[in-house]
Amino acid sequence: MYSPSKTKHKKSCALGFTLIEILCVLILAGLLGAFFLGGYVNSVKMHVVADSNYQQAQKAQLALLRIILEMQSVTAPSVSGNIITYSFNGESRKIQLVGTNIILYTGSDGTNHTLLDNVTDFTANYASENLSISFTTTFSGSTSKTFSTSVYIPSS
Repeated sequence: MYSPSKTKHKKSCALGFTLIEILCVLILAGLLGAFFLGGYVNSVKMHVVADSNYQQAQKAQLALLRIILEMQSVTAPSVSGNIITYSFNGESRKIQLVGTNIILYTGSDGTNHTLLDNVTDFTANYASENLSISFTTTFSGSTSKTFSTSVYIPSS
């Protein structure tokens, strides 16, 4: 007699993934990871450049502020080219562009202070009790920005 249960072959079910499926998933995961990692790296680079530009702008504003504060109590300022010479509390001082730095030279102790770096142009003009100062500084990515100010210096 024929019994269907005896003639039935059991299929062996393989549980898990084949090697080709695993390799395909790893390759796709690697490609996606490389794509997102590239975007992340570019994002970090842009943040570093933005931070560097922000710091340079802050240094430029501080240099302008320092020059304004220096000029508020000076006597006998004179401008020759890119050199501002003046008397501050009885001592001779000067501000000038040296290389790519704006330097403040003090007379008493002979020290010099770098007010700003990465400067490409520095001009000053003194006429009619008005001192005009302008400088151009370079940011990351070869971008330049000009900062300027004017200070009223009454004659004594």
